[in-house]
Amino acid sequence: MKRQIAALCFALAVAGFCVAQTSTAISASKTVALKCGNLFDGRGDSLRRNVVIVVEDGKIKDVGATAPSGVT
Repeated sequence: MKRQIAALCFALAVAGFCVAQTSTAISASKTVALKCGNLFDGRGDSLRRNVVIVVEDGKIKDVGATAPSGVT
């Protein structure tokens, strides 16, 4: 019984942490470039290498080879 309560508390803590991180990331209104080593986008059968994902206002704006100027 103690293990079940401990597991439930842990699950709730992790869920709360994830929600807090998501709402913070979504509310940020800035543009960020994420450099990926490998990306599987579901369009083809192979991985795309050295890809930059541009995220603007919490949504993916572009996926390409380089980041636009002025984007961090």
